[in-house]
Amino acid sequence: MGRVRALTTPILLALLLTATMAAVTGAMPNSSPSAASCTWTLTVPAAAFHPEDDGYHFYNSGWMLSSDDHNTNRYYTAHVPFPCTGSVTVEKVEFIGYDNNALYEMCFGLLRLDPLAPERVGMGGVCSGVDFASETVPEVWTVPDLDPATIDANQAVYLWLKIADNDFLYLYGVKITYQSCECCFFPLAMKE
Repeated sequence: MGRVRALTTPILLALLLTATMAAVTGAMPNSSPSAASCTWTLTVPAAAFHPEDDGYHFYNSGWMLSSDDHNTNRYYTAHVPFPCTGSVTVEKVEFIGYDNNALYEMCFGLLRLDPLAPERVGMGGVCSGVDFASETVPEVWTVPDLDPATIDANQAVYLWLKIADNDFLYLYGVKITYQSCECCFFPLAMKE
């Protein structure tokens, strides 16, 4: 019996080590150059947004951001933490929220800047619409045209949000789909 146990222990350990290595290798992002394997999705939650000014009255419960200032434009920004060392090409930006206010709107934008030459460049934006009111939860607004769509490694990227009223205008988050074959593993990024 001791001899059988002495033989099976190394075999079981070898099988366990092989299975662990296969699982770790399978969990790593694929760095092959095919377009399908290089598409990633990054989600920026409402909790990442900060007010542009300290005097704002707002609610940010982590899952939802809303203004508490009636009939006043309030601006918020959030850093976009692309987990890449090289350049990325943004394919789609979707703002997810709720707008059941027919008099006011929310506007969203994606901007980039080069810290060495502090100039921001708007990449694209969209508004929910002043005449828009919907009880659909959540609603998705897609930025129609991204120009420029490429972000270099030396550029920073952030989201911009305007909430124009305190009634029924809520941001839940932003979903960004992008291409990069130089990504490393990062908890917020998901491979498509």
